[in-house]
Amino acid sequence: RPPKIPGNSVLIFTIELLKIQGKSIPAARSCASSDRVPPIVDGASFIFIGGKKIPWNGPKTQVTSPVFDNKTGTRTIIGELSKMDADTAVEAAQAAKKAWDQGQGEWPLASLAKRISAIESYLSVLSERRTEIIETLMWEIAKNTNDATKEFDRTVAFAQAVIQSLRTENEIDIYAQEFTQIGNVRAIVKRGPIGITLMVAPFNYPLNEMYAMMIPALLTGNIVILKLPATGALPHILAIDALMSTLPKGVVNYVTGKGRETLPAIMSTGIIDALGFIGSSKGADALIKAHPHPHRLKVFSQLEGKNMGIVFPDADLDLTVKQLMLGALSYNGQRCTAIKLILVHDDIADALVSALANAIEALPRGLPWDEGVQITPLPDADKPAYLTELVQDAITKGAKIMNSRGAQTQQSLFHPALVAYLTPDMRLFHEEQFGPLVAVAKFSSIDHVIQIAKNSWSGQQVAIFTESDAPGASTLIDAFSTIVGRANINLQCSRGPDVLPFSGRRSSAMGTMSVTSAVRAFSVEVVVATHPKDTSLSSELLSSSKLLTSLSSVASLKN
Repeated sequence: RPPKIPGNSVLIFTIELLKIQGKSIPAARSCASSDRVPPIVDGASFIFIGGKKIPWNGPKTQVTSPVFDNKTGTRTIIGELSKMDADTAVEAAQAAKKAWDQGQGEWPLASLAKRISAIESYLSVLSERRTEIIETLMWEIAKNTNDATKEFDRTVAFAQAVIQSLRTENEIDIYAQEFTQIGNVRAIVKRGPIGITLMVAPFNYPLNEMYAMMIPALLTGNIVILKLPATGALPHILAIDALMSTLPKGVVNYVTGKGRETLPAIMSTGIIDALGFIGSSKGADALIKAHPHPHRLKVFSQLEGKNMGIVFPDADLDLTVKQLMLGALSYNGQRCTAIKLILVHDDIADALVSALANAIEALPRGLPWDEGVQITPLPDADKPAYLTELVQDAITKGAKIMNSRGAQTQQSLFHPALVAYLTPDMRLFHEEQFGPLVAVAKFSSIDHVIQIAKNSWSGQQVAIFTESDAPGASTLIDAFSTIVGRANINLQCSRGPDVLPFSGRRSSAMGTMSVTSAVRAFSVEVVVATHPKDTSLSSELLSSSKLLTSLSSVASLKN
């Protein structure tokens, strides 16, 4: 993270930058202040370990919103979190260890049917707080109403889709329904838990990305420790009562506080069997190295990306602009799947940049609950300073801001900036901005594009815009097939639909996310093989073993 720059310095730089470029400076108005009554979420009077709310009298962290209070002129207070230290974080790991009990705990040994029933009950109870959680998402991370609503609903839909895939077990593994003659054995394949799983997710999708790991892990019998993000933790606090009323004690445990203090302490115990990590590659590397037996640690990670949008001369300009706007600026560009570098052919560059500049300036900006708003305040108080540094570096090396309000700041609101044309010596060309900076560079040939991709650290996705294969779209698809996990044609980069695999290479991912892939990521295949003559015994096992009984015959299972 770059050094923190005072907010007034950011504004001074923005004004001077506009003056240099001969652009007018619109009168500032407050786009990030509100008189709306905020939620107040208590996450500081207790810690959630071992299925209980344990009273907490230790240090606390105040949670503030990027929405400013009109009366005080400061960030609105919306709650508090307990600030756990390393020793307390290890207590959470010990509670998870007790629930796991070397694989003999209640949850890991429960039938799949019983676990599905518990998770369905949990989702039902959680949904009773849907409105409250959506409101908290808007206040804490400044998602607009539509995006906050979609995050909750998509999370529940993903969980339900995972359950449905498990009901039809052959969607996950062949040979999962019954004993099958294979060579000289009769065998059946089921899935068992890995063990104690530590999960870390970022602020931008605090519920969806955490649950995309947690729900498949729980359904396959794992015990879970959730490290709540410093920003985006409050929706999880609102879920505690639902967890307590539907799941056995210790199956889910929370850790709050500084990740740099709590997470290495947990990893160093050696208790953790699997790591589910969504965040930076540096953070993932540090945690893996902290484990005393890294060869035993199963890692699932979704990391950063510098996804490219490549625009050929024959691209449909209207369609391309629409998809690039969605790809670069949905939720202020704070998505790992965002298009973070647009490469446009020389022949269409000026036309594209002009159209993008107009589209960006037309974006409604304001508070998360404002009707139709697209650009909202940034949750990270330090982010405007970092984005300004990237812009300043690009400008001093020859790039320009192409839209009138670009890079202006008003409290926590950063007006999206179209920065063109970038060259490889500029930081914005390589660094993941993770914010509302639309970065544009030119290319003259397919070889030029491929060379840029070869030199990149990113390996998540690419978006290609063209009306035919004449410019070489198929060549790029073939080239990127060994660099990224997904190539989009005339579409923005995205994770969905959730039935499709979300994968990556290089520093962008280790593992694949989807409805079925997540189940595989957090489980181990368990094969039971018998002698071909044991047909009667096989039938008995299918009706009596919790592991082997299929959901189709669950009525006969004694849970």
